[in-house]
Amino acid sequence: MLTGMLRAAGLEAHPVLISTRDNGRVIDVYSLLSQFDHVLTHVRIGTKEYLLDATDPLRPFDVLPVAALNQVGWLVKAKHPQWVSIVNPGTYFRETLVDAALAADGTLTGSFSASGRGYSALFDRHSLRDGKKEEDFLQDGWLNGLAGAQLDSFAISNRDSSEAPLLAQAQFTSAEHTHVAGDNLYFNPMFFGRTEANPLRNPQRTFPVDFAYGRVQLYTINLRLPSDYAVQDLPGNISVDLAGGGAKFLRAMEVNGSHLQMISQIVIRKVRFHPQEYKALRDFYDRIVAAHAQQVVLKRVTATSKTEGRK
Repeated sequence: MLTGMLRAAGLEAHPVLISTRDNGRVIDVYSLLSQFDHVLTHVRIGTKEYLLDATDPLRPFDVLPVAALNQVGWLVKAKHPQWVSIVNPGTYFRETLVDAALAADGTLTGSFSASGRGYSALFDRHSLRDGKKEEDFLQDGWLNGLAGAQLDSFAISNRDSSEAPLLAQAQFTSAEHTHVAGDNLYFNPMFFGRTEANPLRNPQRTFPVDFAYGRVQLYTINLRLPSDYAVQDLPGNISVDLAGGGAKFLRAMEVNGSHLQMISQIVIRKVRFHPQEYKALRDFYDRIVAAHAQQVVLKRVTATSKTEGRK
């Protein structure tokens, strides 16, 4: 139907037969009809070419369903039918900004704003469309890494728009995330979006790792520290790049007076990793898990220490 509508609008459009991921990869030597179980539309608009799928109103027009991301399809044309690569411009993009304050008793109060685009926004919109309450959505999707977190207020914008980024904002409080031990405070600054376990569990793999789409996860926190505490232990900066630029992880921390800032960036540019690249990819995720588990340690500063520090 989509192909016919585009043709009626005067555009050059043709069906593309594909095999979905669950159906398996096609053998691209023969275009056997039994291999295919889904149809996309190839359309040329000016000098640009697009692969389209109109089965989900929440998905941007040029973002394909994950099930369709299976490498190649058969372009059906009266003249010159051919195999075409299933090129997907969509990525999973999520950015979270946190502004918070830590009290001397360990209580955290603050706000966060999050922006999701591409598959991140699509998956979240599906959750909301399927009946998940907004408060539960925020608790499960963001606050699950912040022990004892409570939402004081929240708002979600663009939940029914397929093209605009999905925006979430909330005020939160947590009295349990920070561990108080004598004169020390211990806390993990990855309040949201922490990678707790390596998704690549097996030590070896004989098949490629296919992520289907690229990923960008950005996290920034600005934290005001209690005035009578100083940083005793601050994890170092980390930068990890896979060979060929297929993936990158960056974690940077800085303390300026009573303010702590941390940035975490995970970027997966390469979609498909071959078995010989598996160990490096698995080690890459091990580094992320270890970095996201590290804690900051604050120590109470006595009046004498403050006086000596000014000298």
